[in-house]
Amino acid sequence: MWMKQQKNCPLWDSWGKGYGSFTCSFRDKDHIVSYIKNQRNHHLKESFTEEYKRLLKENGVEFDERYLLG
Repeated sequence: MWMKQQKNCPLWDSWGKGYGSFTCSFRDKDHIVSYIKNQRNHHLKESFTEEYKRLLKENGVEFDERYLLG
């Protein structure tokens, strides 16, 4: 499998029972880098789980609460 062949993921076994990912445009790179640099402060105001659920809802993605943390 491609993932196991990558140097950064030699111990990768498989996806969990639930997972999610989002794509973004290259033009959003600076905004995303800024977000990552400030992520610690951001998550003082909105938890990861709250943010993830908000993003799923904003993008019309159905999800199962059993697979969300917290």
